Amino acid sequence: MAGLYDFITSERCGQLLERIDTHAEDLLDLQEKEKKQHDANWRRQGTLCRSIQKVRAELSNEIDLIIGTAEATE
Repeated sequence: MAGLYDFITSERCGQLLERIDTHAEDLLDLQEKEKKQHDANWRRQGTLCRSIQKVRAELSNEIDLIIGTAEATE
């Protein structure tokens, strides 16, 4: 028991605990950066999806105009 007490009150034990804290903080920072990257990627994907939908609607309207099932808008 005395040996354990000596260790947990030692500088070595303090260094190990400090390293654990440092690594945990580094991991949290990395996760935060990854989430921000995902959020930016998902925003870009949403923008592209809406752009595709818009072009598809324009294409459909053009075809409808050609085959006479839609009225021209000016």
